[in-house]
Amino acid sequence: MTCKCHEVYSSFLGSCVPASPDKASAGQRMRRRRKILAACFTLSLPGTLLYFGNLLPYLVSYYHAHTPRVYMHPLWIASGFQICRLLGVVSSSSIERRVGLMSTVALGGIVVCMSILTSYWAVAEPLALVFTFGLCYGFGSGIMFPMIAKAGLRHAAGRSRWNDALMAAGTPLGGLLYMIVAFLVINPFNKDPDLHHNHVEMFTDSQLISKVPHYFLVMACVTAVLVGLGVGLIHSDNLEQSRNPEEYAGEFSDMEEMVLYAAQDEELNGYKEKKKAAQYGTLKQDGDQQNDNHENDSIKASEKQTLIEKSREYWLDYTNPPQATADESASRPERTKPKHNSCDQNEGFDMKRSGSYNKIGDEQRITATLIPEAEPISEEAPRDLSPSEVLNTTQFWILWFSALLLGHTQFIHENLYKQYGQREISNDAILLLPGLLGMVAIAVARPISFQACERVDTATTVLFMCASVNVLMTLMNVTINLVPALYVVCTVLEFAALSGVYVLHHLAPSRLFGQTYSGSNVHLVCTAPLLGSLAEPAIVQMLVGSCGWNWLFTSGSLTSALALCGLICVPYIQKSRLQ
Repeated sequence: MTCKCHEVYSSFLGSCVPASPDKASAGQRMRRRRKILAACFTLSLPGTLLYFGNLLPYLVSYYHAHTPRVYMHPLWIASGFQICRLLGVVSSSSIERRVGLMSTVALGGIVVCMSILTSYWAVAEPLALVFTFGLCYGFGSGIMFPMIAKAGLRHAAGRSRWNDALMAAGTPLGGLLYMIVAFLVINPFNKDPDLHHNHVEMFTDSQLISKVPHYFLVMACVTAVLVGLGVGLIHSDNLEQSRNPEEYAGEFSDMEEMVLYAAQDEELNGYKEKKKAAQYGTLKQDGDQQNDNHENDSIKASEKQTLIEKSREYWLDYTNPPQATADESASRPERTKPKHNSCDQNEGFDMKRSGSYNKIGDEQRITATLIPEAEPISEEAPRDLSPSEVLNTTQFWILWFSALLLGHTQFIHENLYKQYGQREISNDAILLLPGLLGMVAIAVARPISFQACERVDTATTVLFMCASVNVLMTLMNVTINLVPALYVVCTVLEFAALSGVYVLHHLAPSRLFGQTYSGSNVHLVCTAPLLGSLAEPAIVQMLVGSCGWNWLFTSGSLTSALALCGLICVPYIQKSRLQ
């Protein structure tokens, strides 16, 4: 931990604590790298959304050759996955409280692996494949994603916002892997589609079609290896910690790690510079414990352990203060609790009374609790809005409808770019290239967009990315008929631009409505593409059947343009929250 972080942390404890050296021990660095590696292994399970567009032409050809009893378009797989993934994310915290973090991760991994494995038999019936490869796979990956991020990335060195960017960029790398596996298993000899039926190009080679079920078998094995490596690395670290507690004596627990993470926030540091004094008052301690003999540059393990014990005492005392008698209240120095934006000055912050207490992430909840307000709250000062209050604001509904419109653009691009390109490009390997490069583009663009939100502002970043989505979707519609090679380039850039949708969903609500209820507000915004996905397969089939592919992608350009106009017209009454 850095010196600056220890200085802020010492202000929480009410005592001056010397700074530890910047470089951790070799064992600590190795354990952190191991947890980051474990998180990357399991975060590489991107789900169906990122690589399904590369798999869709093979499934359509398979169902054309093997007429099922009940036909359902394979696009419903992507819709079912998107719906159940959000349900899995919402329910992951409840499952964790009952069975623990590691058991939750293992449970999600088992569901993911079994859903892919059973798809080997379920592929014969589209409805069964929607259930296994769509609903079950989505729910399992939704359970795993937040738990792996919590277990692994919270231990990343540096505590910078690059950790969030790493979590956002980890999933496309798995999509790249699964696309390569699909090509090598199903079409290793790069055979071209040779049948045009109902506006769709299809494969008729019997040998190629017969390999479609085997893809799910190979994919299940690859997924099991990734899940096993990730869970095994995290479990081995926890097991080593339980067997050798003396090696971990000087390290911080999860609670202290989260407090230190909150302490590094720039907003908190700004408040600290303005206050020039401890905001939390004095803790219970004797006068002999207060001394200024902290001139050393490093801190000993025993002193660090004392720091951890004090932090636990402070944390428990703050969240659940004991009932003091009248004599103890008179003898004990008064300690002022922080005033929070979302609370009345005369009431304070009651965590048990907050309806969204269990829905807010650990880091966000602690940050929202510990960051004080330097000046008294005025009536004009912006405050954090609860979900019920957010629903009454114009900003939310503009943001919600923008997410709904961009969700349509994202759905048709990620799932149909290959089928659209097959109209002019028959080479399957060339159409694999934009998918592979698109995954790399997402992995690069998401960290850059996160940093742009920090260095510029969220509003400008979202508007720029949304405008890029509109321009590139329009160019895709034009270049496919004029210069097919440019279509590949525009497809790759469109993957990168659509990373702005991720920023819109996860950062814009917290910047507009505050951090306290950010988890619940993000889920509210995410309901927009969730509802849209229920109708997307029907919309796609209707537009392609009646108007053609060009009009389908033109609709993507129009919806992104409407979303851009809506975001531009947002009344920035709370513009300070976006910057």
